[in-house]
Amino acid sequence: MHQMSTSDSDVDIGFGWLWGRYVGFELRAHHRPQPTRACRPYALIENVVTHADHRNKGYGKAILADALSHAWASGCYKVMLLTGKKDEATLRFYESASFVADEKWGFVAKPPPA
Repeated sequence: MHQMSTSDSDVDIGFGWLWGRYVGFELRAHHRPQPTRACRPYALIENVVTHADHRNKGYGKAILADALSHAWASGCYKVMLLTGKKDEATLRFYESASFVADEKWGFVAKPPPA
């Protein structure tokens, strides 16, 4: 699998390709300094998507492992992953990729309708 990444100071975006075909993932990792941790950053991952034709082949887990490796190399003290999925298969996938589901709760606020 070939991974192409582009980054700026805040966001890393990757696209996975396999033999010239789009595997289909999007990963956004935001690095934020945390004042309570001696200003060490943490990373936030969201929008992890693998095309249905390429699931259960290890690509998604490899992508997440690479993101974790990048976060640890960048000095992050933790990585949080947000997902809107609630099905057991997706949650087991994230747990198998080293994420723990019961450590924190995420809440989302959206702007009121215009």
